[in-house]
Amino acid sequence: MDLPFSGAPIHPIVVSFPIAYFTAAFVTDLAYWQTADVMWETFSDWLITAGLVTAGLAAIAFVIDFVGGKRSRTLAGLASRGGLRARCLALAAECLRSQP
Repeated sequence: MDLPFSGAPIHPIVVSFPIAYFTAAFVTDLAYWQTADVMWETFSDWLITAGLVTAGLAAIAFVIDFVGGKRSRTLAGLASRGGLRARCLALAAECLRSQP
């Protein structure tokens, strides 16, 4: 079976999901800040959780691509450090939210 993306790195495809989730979480945080409606806080919690899960999957895909020799055209070191910082910030935000 010949896949259409065989031979190409999969990390650039997967990494777009956590970016979208974290951006949407920021927007829902702004909506919660303006309205104080609990619905927006719940949306933010779910979006940050989904962003952390998909960021973990993207990190696994990055390691598989890197070890497998599939190099993307991006700066891998810079992107991985930026992604790690974003995940740490999202995890800290989620921990701060969960405190009573």
